[in-house]
Amino acid sequence: MTITLAKWTIDKYHSMVDAGILANRHVELLRGEIGQLPTPTPSGVAISVDAVI
Repeated sequence: MTITLAKWTIDKYHSMVDAGILANRHVELLRGEIGQLPTPTPSGVAISVDAVI
């Protein structure tokens, strides 16, 4: 059995975001694949904010 993964375009990704399919999910599109990211922790958010400032 062969498994074929779909490669997503940025337009299709944004269409899914607009349709609410990816609502409440922390995901990103990378090289055509949609990946689930870990939920940010309070300490990780603080580090990110400090890096921007």
